[in-house]
Amino acid sequence: MSGHSGQPFGGWRTGPFWWRNSLKLSVCIVTYNQERFIEQCIVSALNQTVSFDYEIVVGEDCSTDGTLAILERLAAAHPGVLKIRHRAVNLGAEKNFDTTISECSGEYIAFLEGDNWWTSPDKLQRQVEMLDAHPDMSFCFHRTRYVDTAGRSLPTVMPPEDPPMLSGFEFLMQESNPVALGSVVARTALLSGWQDWLGGLKLGDWPLCLMLGSRGRVGFVAQDMSVQRVHAGGSWSFLSPPTQVMYVLQMLDRVAPLLNDAQRQMLFLQRTARINWWSKQMVYEPSVRVDQELESLGRLNDPALAISLLAGIAETARIAVESARIGAKTAQIWISDLQNTIQTAVSERNDALHRMVDLEMQLARARGRPFKQMRDLLRFKLLSFLSRQTKVIPPRMAARFARSANKRDPNRSTTGWIGLSQSANARTQSLEPAKLGKDGSIRYSGSIPADPTKPTILVVSHEVGRTGAPILALNIVMELAKRYNVVSLGLRGGDILGSFRASSIEVHVADTFHHDDTQYRGLIENLCTTFNFAFAIVNSVESRAVLKPLATFDIPTVTLLHEFAAYTRPKNAFLEVFKWSTETIFSTEVTLRNALQEHPTQQPARLHVLPQGKCAVPMSISTEPERQAERAWLQKSLRPDQSRKPFLVLGAGAVQIRKGVDLFLETATRVIKSPGGQKFQFAWIGHGYDPERDLAYSVYLQDQIRRAGIEEQVVFLRETSEIEFAYELADVFLLSSRLDPLPNVAIDALSVGLPVLCFRETTGIADFLVQKGLGPYCVANYIDTHDIAGKLMALESSPDLRADVATQSKELAAEYFNFFDYVSKVERIALDAGRALEQREDDAKTILASGLFRQDFNVPASSKARKAEEAVTYYLAATASGIGSRKPMPGFHPYIYSREQQNDRLITCDPFADFIRHEQPAGPWLQQVIVGGMVGDQTDARGVPDALRVALHIHAYYPDMLDELLGRLSRNASKPDLFLSVSSERAAAEARRTLLPYALGRIDVRVVPNVGRDIGPLLTEFGPSLVTSYDVVGHLHTKRSMGLENAAFVESWNHFNLENMLGGAQGGRMVDLILSEMAHDASIGVVYPDDPHLLGWGGNRKVAEELMRALGSEHLPDATNFPVGSMFWMRSSSLKPLVDLKLTWADYPPEPLAYDGTMLHAIERLFGLVSGLDGKRSVVTNIPGLTRE
Repeated sequence: MSGHSGQPFGGWRTGPFWWRNSLKLSVCIVTYNQERFIEQCIVSALNQTVSFDYEIVVGEDCSTDGTLAILERLAAAHPGVLKIRHRAVNLGAEKNFDTTISECSGEYIAFLEGDNWWTSPDKLQRQVEMLDAHPDMSFCFHRTRYVDTAGRSLPTVMPPEDPPMLSGFEFLMQESNPVALGSVVARTALLSGWQDWLGGLKLGDWPLCLMLGSRGRVGFVAQDMSVQRVHAGGSWSFLSPPTQVMYVLQMLDRVAPLLNDAQRQMLFLQRTARINWWSKQMVYEPSVRVDQELESLGRLNDPALAISLLAGIAETARIAVESARIGAKTAQIWISDLQNTIQTAVSERNDALHRMVDLEMQLARARGRPFKQMRDLLRFKLLSFLSRQTKVIPPRMAARFARSANKRDPNRSTTGWIGLSQSANARTQSLEPAKLGKDGSIRYSGSIPADPTKPTILVVSHEVGRTGAPILALNIVMELAKRYNVVSLGLRGGDILGSFRASSIEVHVADTFHHDDTQYRGLIENLCTTFNFAFAIVNSVESRAVLKPLATFDIPTVTLLHEFAAYTRPKNAFLEVFKWSTETIFSTEVTLRNALQEHPTQQPARLHVLPQGKCAVPMSISTEPERQAERAWLQKSLRPDQSRKPFLVLGAGAVQIRKGVDLFLETATRVIKSPGGQKFQFAWIGHGYDPERDLAYSVYLQDQIRRAGIEEQVVFLRETSEIEFAYELADVFLLSSRLDPLPNVAIDALSVGLPVLCFRETTGIADFLVQKGLGPYCVANYIDTHDIAGKLMALESSPDLRADVATQSKELAAEYFNFFDYVSKVERIALDAGRALEQREDDAKTILASGLFRQDFNVPASSKARKAEEAVTYYLAATASGIGSRKPMPGFHPYIYSREQQNDRLITCDPFADFIRHEQPAGPWLQQVIVGGMVGDQTDARGVPDALRVALHIHAYYPDMLDELLGRLSRNASKPDLFLSVSSERAAAEARRTLLPYALGRIDVRVVPNVGRDIGPLLTEFGPSLVTSYDVVGHLHTKRSMGLENAAFVESWNHFNLENMLGGAQGGRMVDLILSEMAHDASIGVVYPDDPHLLGWGGNRKVAEELMRALGSEHLPDATNFPVGSMFWMRSSSLKPLVDLKLTWADYPPEPLAYDGTMLHAIERLFGLVSGLDGKRSVVTNIPGLTRE
């Protein structure tokens, strides 16, 4: 880099790459162990439509999976364009990236990571044209769609507004990198030696973009043209916010020498802001572990950055001390300081209790981890030394070092902490010490001895802290302890562990928290072999990871769900509960509705709704003087002027967007700005309002208050242990949440007679108020602050109305939120769950004895080694849950059977077992099965009459797959007229060449728009002529779903459908067999493969209902069978109603198509029903020994 004097990159036509730039562009791809994604990535690069030559250079970093094999296959098909650079040894991500860049020879370079892909075929063309037109542009990029590994969309990192088409370096100076690397096309010459300056930084491609942006303007294309996968659990996400800031600062320091003066000034401002934030975190934020952050700083090995940050701490501490000295001049500040001191003392004493629990857990761990204790001892000595250096570090920091050292003091006592009475110490010492289990959990003895005359149950909570869900679990434990031996399991510890011990025979703390069931198998196995559990109650979706291990031990489980599926991640969390829990209880109708909307299930019978009732909250240890001091503080904060009594509207909860604090403020603004608004006062109680440090929400709330001019009538208060006293002071409780299932604060407010106002469809409280007749006064339209403001003012203006609402609220809440009734119903459901598992055992015996269960059809090919007993057990569990359910034999649909039979009698067992016990009755649940294979070929002697007019439509979006379909078709004697739809003239020419060797009837190849998938060409392009000219119409399509990550799944599905519909090595002559059946049985309307999956309407029911009405029918069954994948042979009279809808190309949804919830998915399901509109039947095919994943 010598000779450039702070400007390491000269003009663009310099550097070691320039002499090779006869090629216009290189695509740089790096990959390692990405066999699931790499083909989609490469194909998206190969499919670019450009007016110039380009190369694709892939740095393959010695993968250990099938990545290289895929690349070599693709390279063989695209010689000269796709160049694979295989590394003999693994270089690591950074070196592989740098090496691959050096192997690129284009004037421009485009980047793409092996697990991402481009979605626009003209992406490269547009970006190259932009760079050519703007010689002062260093690189250009475009919008990117972000998805998780399951393909679900994630929030973008782009700013709310698009940048201009041309922007400068300042655009890149965001809170995080706004540019996805896969969207970048840059000038290759600018990259020479970039690793020498920026290598080793943890922030990936951000410093690379900053370096490029410093050399010229940045171009932007306002269109999504790529998709980037975001992998959960990356190393960055595990870093604390202060540590992340350290890495950003290190990156800024490294980039600074590359910049000009103006850019360095811009960077300096960013750097200063981050240092100030980091310093305040160190000095003010109690949750920050100063010693750990300093250790992280040391690991950066960056003395200059360390000096800057330590200087920032010193300056922040000096300002804090100076501010306190100035503020002490007024008496009011002295009073405030005194109150804060009292509260700090209370908080520290409660912290002492928490530390006692933590120490007990540490002592249990210490027996098994002596080396960790040695490390802690060394940390203790270092922190003790630092705490004594008061001459060089601020006193507050020294005190924090001292507290950190005290936590690691090997001589500390586990009893006698401040605030613990002698009796409390005695009770603690009377219990057995905690023990570390072999599975890594910590076992605590309970205060209640086991009673051998009582059954034993398990209650699981995701933690044992003082929050809503654990408090509910504790209340359940306390109530059921009257009738059962209760073993409590917390996946994490917390400060109400002692309360759990007081009502349990044992308490186990996993001392870890995962959503992976494998992490809890050992623990659950130990518990289930130690105790004979009658049932288990699993509280919260966050505890779901224990459900599968419990199911393996046949423990009946009842899961209590309090969350909205809409905000629960990962998205499949509720599905896991539905799949593994014997019974599931929602706390509100609104959360159940939301769960079924997000995750439709065909078997909702195991889902219940029970409001949980009012819970008793464990008392925090505080004296009466402390309680009085807290109440005095609330009185002063909420109603300081006794001579003036405004109408006090109270809100409570954590300050977060889900709680709708901005809606609370918007409502306050509407009320205050209305006539009579001066009578109102609004107060929010809860932790998290911190405009100085919370830049995600609090800072905007503060700005909202200021701009609305409501500062004098709105106050935010910290959380309080005397919230009941706040209810006494308030006139109304405003529940402004966007999503809040059944908040305890609202139940508590109603229970003391405080009217609660809320929005419809946001909380179960709204359902309760509407159901009890209080909706007109208390429930506003969804997120309608104008409506709710009017209801507030109506209550204020009518004391009689407010008093009546208050009285009714208290009386109705006492009846509705009855905790003892709630626990009794939960217990009854749990006992029923036990009986359901016993019934399941009987059902398994019935099914196995019948010989009707078709394991070759039900069990996926990848699980063929499953034993018959295991396969039936899995079938029964899946059918009961509706998750992953499959048919037990061809032709039988268990959900149609159960729904039809429920009209006459109650079925309490598995539908298939009931079907067998009732001697296999006929009905809509049982379809005729055309059995394929060679046996079926040989026994069909009737043949296909020549008079039967047959057409076959094939949508060949992938014309290279057409040869396979024609080869299968040629096995048959039948030669239907062929109608082919393709998406381009090039594809049409390829299709015609493929058709030449085959002796077929009439052939019609047409180019159609790329909308409507295979259904649009069938119904819109060919449909009108097919239904008038032919008796039977077949419909197939080439299937290769690039959007699905599991290629084996798609291949298995495609093979299954083609064997059933055309024939092959396993199916034989299926076309002849199907057409023969249809020719000799006029009642058959449609024939399609009997798919083993039990699929429901999903998100398609609403669209399907609209289409059925257009077809002249109002009936849509709850469960149905249909050609999954839209491949079938259908009589023209059955197809005609759909053709007569006269759908145009504009009616179909555009590409890319969603996986569910579109018109096409609805029509796919209607293919199985339309034959019934004119009295005909649906018939299915099956080939013994063939199934699909």
